[in-house]
Amino acid sequence: MKHFFIALLLLGTYTQTFSQRFYSISFDQLPKNYQLYTRNSQNQAIVPINGKIEVGNWSYLSVVVKRNQKAFSYQRSYYQYDSTGKVGTFSLKPVINAELAEYDFEIYASQAGKDSVLMVARKNIVAGDAYLIYGQSNARAWEEVYEYKNEFCRTYGFGSYQQGYEWGFSNSGFTGGFDGEQFIVGEWGMRLQKNIVERYGIPTCVINASTSGANIKTLSDRNPQNPADINSHYGRLIYFAREAGIADNIKGLFYWQGETDAVQVPSLWKVYFDELYKFWLKDLPSVNKIYSFQLPLFGAGEYNDEVGELRDYMRQLGKIYPKITTYAPMGASGWNGWHFGLDGYMQIGDELGTIIGRDFYNQRKKIMSPNIQKIFFSSPNRTEITLAFEDGQQMVYPQDTILPNIGGGTGTYSLKDFFYVNKEWKRVASGKAEGNKIILKLKEPVPTNDTTIKYLPSIYPYSGGSFILHEAPWIYKGLFMKNTDGMRAFAFHHLKISPYQSFESLTLEQVSNEGKQVKLKWNSIANIKGYTLERFLTNDTTSIQLLINLGVNQNTFTDTSLTLGTNYTYRLKAYSDNNESNYANLKLKTSDNPYALIVEGNVNFYNSATIKWQTVTKPTSTIEFFNIERKTSLNSNWLPIGKVSGDNYSYKDTTLLPNTTYFYQISSSKSPIFSGQVSLKTPNILSTPTLQASVLYFNKIQLNWSSVPDATEYLIEKKINGLYKTLTQVSSKVQQLTDSLLLPSTLFAYRIKAIGNKTESSYKEVEITTPSLLTKTTMTSTIIYNNSIKLNWTAVTNAKSYKIERKATNEEFKTLGKYDNSVLELIEKDLKPNTTYTYRLKAFSDLSESETIEITVKTPDILTAPELSFENITHESIKINWKKITNASKYVLERQGQDDTSFQKILETDSLLNYTDSKLKRNSSYTYRMKATSAISASPLTTALTKTLSILGNQNEESKIFNIFPNPTQDKLNIVFYELFNGTVSLIDIAGRNYFEHKITKQQNLLLDVSSLKKGIYLVIISSNQELYSQKIIVE
Repeated sequence: MKHFFIALLLLGTYTQTFSQRFYSISFDQLPKNYQLYTRNSQNQAIVPINGKIEVGNWSYLSVVVKRNQKAFSYQRSYYQYDSTGKVGTFSLKPVINAELAEYDFEIYASQAGKDSVLMVARKNIVAGDAYLIYGQSNARAWEEVYEYKNEFCRTYGFGSYQQGYEWGFSNSGFTGGFDGEQFIVGEWGMRLQKNIVERYGIPTCVINASTSGANIKTLSDRNPQNPADINSHYGRLIYFAREAGIADNIKGLFYWQGETDAVQVPSLWKVYFDELYKFWLKDLPSVNKIYSFQLPLFGAGEYNDEVGELRDYMRQLGKIYPKITTYAPMGASGWNGWHFGLDGYMQIGDELGTIIGRDFYNQRKKIMSPNIQKIFFSSPNRTEITLAFEDGQQMVYPQDTILPNIGGGTGTYSLKDFFYVNKEWKRVASGKAEGNKIILKLKEPVPTNDTTIKYLPSIYPYSGGSFILHEAPWIYKGLFMKNTDGMRAFAFHHLKISPYQSFESLTLEQVSNEGKQVKLKWNSIANIKGYTLERFLTNDTTSIQLLINLGVNQNTFTDTSLTLGTNYTYRLKAYSDNNESNYANLKLKTSDNPYALIVEGNVNFYNSATIKWQTVTKPTSTIEFFNIERKTSLNSNWLPIGKVSGDNYSYKDTTLLPNTTYFYQISSSKSPIFSGQVSLKTPNILSTPTLQASVLYFNKIQLNWSSVPDATEYLIEKKINGLYKTLTQVSSKVQQLTDSLLLPSTLFAYRIKAIGNKTESSYKEVEITTPSLLTKTTMTSTIIYNNSIKLNWTAVTNAKSYKIERKATNEEFKTLGKYDNSVLELIEKDLKPNTTYTYRLKAFSDLSESETIEITVKTPDILTAPELSFENITHESIKINWKKITNASKYVLERQGQDDTSFQKILETDSLLNYTDSKLKRNSSYTYRMKATSAISASPLTTALTKTLSILGNQNEESKIFNIFPNPTQDKLNIVFYELFNGTVSLIDIAGRNYFEHKITKQQNLLLDVSSLKKGIYLVIISSNQELYSQKIIVE
């Protein structure tokens, strides 16, 4: 059975390069032989291995990682099968270290209780850093063979686009084969890798996608639909970065290009570079640094000053684009006019290795090409120009050199001849270096309109104009301004020379020397921006140990990072926006007294300070005590103020005066010499703020106070139960405070003091009384109607307005209005009947208000609508009935006939409950409506419709339905129906009174006894479901 499952697993095609499928397992991510994975901030790299298995009943995939062929780690990932149980996924993330070690990976498929099957193995994997190189021939840099190889120097792109690309060792062949173009890491790229591996111990991958002779337009041609389009130069750069898997974590991109543009249209380079930089940010956002090269000084074609402008723009790229660091390769050895020899490219690779050491490999020394910062006349008669480079640069001015010249002889090669003042050469007599400056002496004072200077010609062997320097060599191999690290300064182009600025003489002196700590002091200089202080070992002034910029108001500095008994050199300069002073120098040797004290003083407050000290070295025997002395001026005598035990290294002085300078010195029982000294100045007491209080309202007081110079905050206190307590503490920007929720008619006391940096002012107090509440009003209500209420209230003394609010049950109060003090009545309309309303009223003055008064009122309900009914309907009268309505005091009855256009009032009564409407038209429809009313309400209108009877006449008038006889009659009345009849027979008089009513069912005959009726005219009314008939009869 085991062999059966293995056979299932091994079914399928084996292919390695493209599909990453191995039998029944396919990999989405899998390392390649010799691949480099970029390291993270923990100096490690994750090697992702994931994909799916397409056969069921397997347990897990595992990876065995070996470091230098020895077991290093093991991981397994159990398959996550889908619902079919036939396809499962897996994911592994083994971690390797970024170091000079190679890792191998063996990947196994396993079943529970069965032997594992080796699916694939990968070898020589490393973790490290990735870099890209882009540009033209000097970036490609392969005119000579550089045979260095190292297993930890990797590149990607061996093979072809058709067959796929692989990883391998740098310098083992060409890469990037596509359409006849081949790449190679290049001489200085390879040297850069060598530096990183051997100096910093990190493996590297360098991919060089440079193309000889390409201008920047060609190199920035990007396909917006596919930036990694391998058919373009730019696309190949992106393609190989992504295919290699380094695009998400690239340390640096080196860009060296512009020679072709310089001989074509130099001015276009700036436009295309901005576009190219933005493309990099979009397609390679992970790049940490972009290293851009300034064009060397080459010669070709006619003189073109635009080339100098292009070179100067390249110098400034680091200030324009935040990711860019600029580098000046000119002056490297082996320059042939367009390219460098092997030695030159090696030098460039070494220098770049040092530069990136500062950026990525924890190297403290800052190595960079000197870049001009300020240019100014440094003599009042305009015979001296100072070129100031970055602080910390140690500049070197070269001596003249004799070299073969164009004419076949020799000539003196002097750097002074390659400075151009207002575009003219040979106006400089000599030059020298001083710290970060090159100082040029001019042959004669220059006119005031000479305001620019240029360093190096735009094209060589031309001078600043269009004539050839026949006394110079064919190619410019030097001389150059350099720093002590050998880095050449950037060429610059017609930069402005700032006017001369006179500086006061600057003096630097030592205040105290406590072994590992020295305090320095200097005089203040007017009209400057600040100071720059530098420190060197006296025997090595080329290596700066300390570089710090200090504020314009600072004139002391304590250096706490020194070594006992060591010679140091300090130098200090003042600087403005465009000028710098001469250096003030100081040489000293730190104390080597093992019991010397380092003392520091800290002001606690304007009246106290704490003095702390420590021995420079650990005492070899017990110190019994320390003496503390104090004085208030340099010329006054020291006075003892305290003595503490030898295990106590601090003293608190609480007897100080404000705005006073104090000097302290400490000695110990082991060294009676007062070696530790410190001075401090207590701050002045702040001025007292003015404080004003004003009433905003009966429960609210506003405090205002004046601004106090040097205050950082204000403390406001409030007296509560006879004692002041903190109310709040606010910043110095605040000058107003409102205290709320106060009691009316109450005296309040406040006080304030300003607080500054370790000082404060005295208190300022103020008292104020809040106004009393207004008198509480009274309010009454009157029901006007079921939807209207009248409110009345009494006037309140000193009130200026009244606010009335209303709410119904289960509602919130809403403001009805605010009324001036002349209004004492409000009529509310459009209310809801039978609803309870609560009203509340409050009186207001400018600074106070009354308590709220409430009143509850319920509106009357609508009266019940009367119900109308009809009886005794005749041909000319109708009797209307209704019931008594509770609370009704009046009933109004109206009528509208079928031919009328409106209702007419026919009755208004306060007691009747029926009414007979007479003198109506026979056989006519009438609509009646009634409303019940009271003094404060009314009912809805009730409407009812009825119809008067039609009159058939006497017995001689024949009916098709019935016959009544005899008519007239005295005692009996016989009603005969022609067919069986269902309905009602009634007998009424002409006043509508009913004497008889009888319902009959399927009858043809009805005999009525009328002998008891009075003589007169009566109506017999016969009604069925469909018809209503009446016939007049006479009783004799």
